[in-house]
Amino acid sequence: MRIDAQTFEQAISEEHRSHFVVCMSWLGQQCAPIVNAWSDAVSAFFRVARVKRKHLRVFIGTSPFEITLTTGKLRYVRNDDTIANCIDDCIFLDVGRLLPLSHNLRVACVVEEFVHGYMNVEDEALTSVMVANIWSGVRLVNGRYVDVTSAH
Repeated sequence: MRIDAQTFEQAISEEHRSHFVVCMSWLGQQCAPIVNAWSDAVSAFFRVARVKRKHLRVFIGTSPFEITLTTGKLRYVRNDDTIANCIDDCIFLDVGRLLPLSHNLRVACVVEEFVHGYMNVEDEALTSVMVANIWSGVRLVNGRYVDVTSAH
């Protein structure tokens, strides 16, 4: 089974679909955990945030990301230590970096980009605190997310 943009759109409630434009080619079935994390991240975020009239473009794939424009192509290459990134109204989710993570850490990474994109928070320390309060599956330890199911 192939996973495409429609798979991601159908994984979230209809009331939230207008807040996202999912841009991607297809992914293999092994990426199904990314869809689950996406769904949980959207649900968790919209439980606490009220978003009006804004949508984010979410690019799902692997680095380098290429965006086709009418006047050419835009290429985004993530840094080695980057899992996901938000630039203005665009989120880039690198499935190759998300897949090895636990479900709770995947969700936290996606929620983090929502905090940047929808709430316009640039400070990473503040963003991390907000994410840990939005998604109960992680807590902060020394400024890093820790999955609550593996933390002792």
